Amino acid sequence: LPNSLPLAPKTSRYNFNRFSTDVDWIQDAGEEVAINRELEVIPSSRAKGLVLPERGPGVVALANILENFIQSFPNSALPTLWLVDVTRTAEAAVVAAGLQHVRVRLLSTG
Repeated sequence: LPNSLPLAPKTSRYNFNRFSTDVDWIQDAGEEVAINRELEVIPSSRAKGLVLPERGPGVVALANILENFIQSFPNSALPTLWLVDVTRTAEAAVVAAGLQHVRVRLLSTG
């Protein structure tokens, strides 16, 4: 993410380093739904538009979460949708920073 985004404060709500799924959600709806729910709770719902207002290790950890999500559920649309949304959000941050020459590439999930 561009340096124009502020470094995350210690109390950031975007700290994906502390990501975990709710045991009750796993039992009631399954692991895939529980992961999706937790991803929506941390930053905000994708329906409202994903925004990354900061950068730092807590936000970078999202890449590892998505990688594990895709590997755990390779035939599911949910992890792929998250990957596309996060990539578009990163691209928007790059453009907003005036760094259009930098390309964010969406890696193949297959």
